[in-house]
Amino acid sequence: MKRCSYAVFTLSLVSFLFIHWVSTFKHPQLSKLPFHSTKVKIVDDRTELVRFLPTKARVLELGVRDAKYAFEILQESSKLSRKIHYTGIDSWSSGTHTVNEYALAFKKLKIFEAQSTIIRCTFEEAVNFFEKEYFDFIYIDGFAETGEEKGETFKLWWPYLKSGGLFAGHDYASSKYPLVTKYLDIFKSANAPNQVLYVTKEGDDSNDREKSFYFIKP
Repeated sequence: MKRCSYAVFTLSLVSFLFIHWVSTFKHPQLSKLPFHSTKVKIVDDRTELVRFLPTKARVLELGVRDAKYAFEILQESSKLSRKIHYTGIDSWSSGTHTVNEYALAFKKLKIFEAQSTIIRCTFEEAVNFFEKEYFDFIYIDGFAETGEEKGETFKLWWPYLKSGGLFAGHDYASSKYPLVTKYLDIFKSANAPNQVLYVTKEGDDSNDREKSFYFIKP
């Protein structure tokens, strides 16, 4: 009886390992990622991206403006009982993005002041505030007209995202901002060539209705 039980146990274990191997064969990176990361799929718009984050997560947005998306992230996280800490970085020093817009963002996030931090400085200056692999989710919505500084913003902040984290941004597949698509594709080919690139089905509900890209860092 003991031999029989041992044989059944061994067979069951082998079967389990085989099934697991088959399920990850087409996607070899899946076995290396946190559990939540294997559930990424196409969503309607960017407000749903927080669903792919772990229960406790650090979120970074580069380009806060009036904190519209920041508020959506924190509101959606609250609904999902996620413990999210949001950090937003913006210089609020160009064009219509001035101190008045900064004040608006500050007031809008007061309701979430325990879960949010906004820093007024440039993207380049802000890297000194954090350790590498600090964030679970980075969303970039800075200088779309230059393709996020010809992809330099992607390169600058990539090390600050954890392996298995969500790398995302605005204005992808845009006729208005074609350089974002150009330089994001170049960057991804060099840094995460085997990861699936997702694009939201719809744009956000701001004036330009632009879509967002997102993929998992290996």
